[in-house]
Amino acid sequence: MSCIKKISLGVLYTAVVYLSLHCATDSISGSGSKAGNPSVTARAYFADNTVAAEADVFIRPVDYVMDTTVSDSDRTPDATTDSNGCFVIDSVSPGTYLIEVNYRSTFAQMILYERAGNIDKEEKLDDIHLLQAGGFYGNVNKKCFMKKENVFVQIFGMERVALADSSGNFSFKGLPPGNHKLRISSSNPSYGVIDADTVAVNPGEYRNAGNFLLPFEYSKDSVIVREILDLNGLDTVPVDDVVVKRHGRVKELYLENCGITQLTPNIGKLRLHVLSISGNNLESLPDEIGEMYALKKLYCANNALAALPGTIGNLSHLYVINLNRNELQTLPVSITNLTCIRMLMVNNNRLKNLPESVKEWIDTYSYDPDWESTQRP
Repeated sequence: MSCIKKISLGVLYTAVVYLSLHCATDSISGSGSKAGNPSVTARAYFADNTVAAEADVFIRPVDYVMDTTVSDSDRTPDATTDSNGCFVIDSVSPGTYLIEVNYRSTFAQMILYERAGNIDKEEKLDDIHLLQAGGFYGNVNKKCFMKKENVFVQIFGMERVALADSSGNFSFKGLPPGNHKLRISSSNPSYGVIDADTVAVNPGEYRNAGNFLLPFEYSKDSVIVREILDLNGLDTVPVDDVVVKRHGRVKELYLENCGITQLTPNIGKLRLHVLSISGNNLESLPDEIGEMYALKKLYCANNALAALPGTIGNLSHLYVINLNRNELQTLPVSITNLTCIRMLMVNNNRLKNLPESVKEWIDTYSYDPDWESTQRP
């Protein structure tokens, strides 16, 4: 049996042996995607190792997005598991695919499958263990849209599309656990398309994916950074000297030791992963920082921050926060919503009379277990 490159995209990865039993090919309809190419077969189980019969199976190229004119309820599976949990997908061309196995939108799993060009016989994949399905919801800012213009959210590699309602809200349910990359587009082509960040879904989780802004020209990222620089008298500093871009968007902003005294509200429109503003003269952060839903690392040590905005609790992806050497006397209770923290630094502030929930949160995540002893009067 030939080697197979298979990567599980579920949050809980299960490594199992190759199929020891051959799945019957005469009882399951395949995709019929291209005659002359060999088929792919596998067996699906639930978490308790019972076979997952009558589950729908879909296979799509990883860069596929569902047609916005087709309803999510109209999607047709490429195969269905039989009474033994087996499925066969016929005639799969060389390429990289997502295979989704979904049982009644309740249990699901997806894998990344790479079909090599030199495969000339049926490939047997590892057993696929279904986990509890999840989902997410979010909002697309439609304030500048005409009423008749539709906004669509699609998931790459899957038969999924959602139409945002009149308030810009959208949702997906019955998704396999894993990382789902989004595309957001409008029926008005002048508004362009956003290939958004991925949304991670855990088994059984229905989570908030945050807010998205459409239309958005990538050049606006640089305009916002330029605005911050000019506001702080740094008009001779090139934007490209302080940012890192990925796929056209500014993802990292480095303004350490620049004499920064204020940030503009527009900073909330950036989709930063890293914001580094340590060693400046900031006394506050704008509330709009809570709109930076993709932010993972926040460095703002050595400033004059007296407080943090309550919106910081919206930054659910944050896992590094450096607040050392500021003037913080308290922290907002909302900060306890941040539970992905790997490194928290709050030394040398004035954190004395904290709400008990905030103190417990710091005790849980602080890099220094003796953080209290470092606080100034």
